[in-house]
Amino acid sequence: MKKYTVINMSGAYKRLGGFISELNKREDVVWIDCESLSGTECYCDSDSADRIRGILACNGIDYHGVHFIDNGNYHYLSKLLTDSIDEPFNLFVADNHPDTQSPLFGPILSCGSWVKDLIEENKNVNNVYLSGVNPQLITHEVTGMDKVVVLDSGADIMDVIPDDIPVYISIDKDVLDIDECVTNWDQGNMSFNALTEIIINLISYRQVLGIDICGEMDSMMYDKADNIRIHKNDTINIELLNALDSF
Repeated sequence: MKKYTVINMSGAYKRLGGFISELNKREDVVWIDCESLSGTECYCDSDSADRIRGILACNGIDYHGVHFIDNGNYHYLSKLLTDSIDEPFNLFVADNHPDTQSPLFGPILSCGSWVKDLIEENKNVNNVYLSGVNPQLITHEVTGMDKVVVLDSGADIMDVIPDDIPVYISIDKDVLDIDECVTNWDQGNMSFNALTEIIINLISYRQVLGIDICGEMDSMMYDKADNIRIHKNDTINIELLNALDSF
């Protein structure tokens, strides 16, 4: 089993030379190329979902380890990864969005619905803990959803998430302040230090099954971005990689 999996959906990681260089220093890395697949951006139709599952399975990839899963349009990959968890678990999500909204185009997996789909379809999920969500997006529909726990901004997460059930961690970097990095979605105001403190505490004091990270810029943004923005994103990924070496 490889510790690090990089799932290329849009080509974003090819723009991050420093991140690639750091990954190449590690032996336990596998790259999964899904850039040529259709029917995957924001919404993932059933055929594409099956193809992605097949590609992951052929490469021995499941929920174990650390997964870099491209930009926020592909956050639904967290659902595909956690589908294979065969024991009760809690899900911790750091995201500026709750990702609990029903898709506009009928029953199809999407980057904005995957948490809702996971709760409805995965019998092993115990609770979903949402951190860093934009308060304006915390509707009665979200707070009233079975198994969803919206964490207060000042809450001590270690006091809230129990230690008797393992945890899967899913991070969308759009939870971070835009001064920290730039993503392809509207962003929150969490600091990178606060985010890494949460991750390290969970790794240190809870049984963590796996981790995934999304939140790159999309291709059009990279085409227009200056070197400062690209360098920021590159640096954040390198610092995340270094923080996760202890996992």
